[in-house]
Amino acid sequence: MKVLLLIFVIGVVAPGSCKDSGPRHDEEHDIAQLNAMETAILQMIGDASCRDSTDCRYIAFGDKPCGGPWGYLVYSVSSVDSVALARAVADYNAFNAELNRRYGWISTCDIPPPPVLGCIDGKCTAVDHK
Repeated sequence: MKVLLLIFVIGVVAPGSCKDSGPRHDEEHDIAQLNAMETAILQMIGDASCRDSTDCRYIAFGDKPCGGPWGYLVYSVSSVDSVALARAVADYNAFNAELNRRYGWISTCDIPPPPVLGCIDGKCTAVDHK
């Protein structure tokens, strides 16, 4: 009877005695957080309005598991805080890299070429020369 009582006490006390040791990692939640970060970055960039092509820049975006960026974001230095954008994109890229490791995501190993930029109709745009 004493043994059963001891087992009962351990069974009741042990689960409640452990505290959460940190954030819970859930792939669906992490993907939603990554998407929210992307949305905030795209809102920061806005319409990328420009006077001429010297206003236009690009920044590598995302982290492919095989290496390199997923692509590039085009923005205008005349309509965005470039330092804040670089910081937000660096945070996004680092989180993307962490999720690659955490969930074993895979990708192709091609690296997209940087875009050629132009100011078209008052907006910074990746120009296609095909």
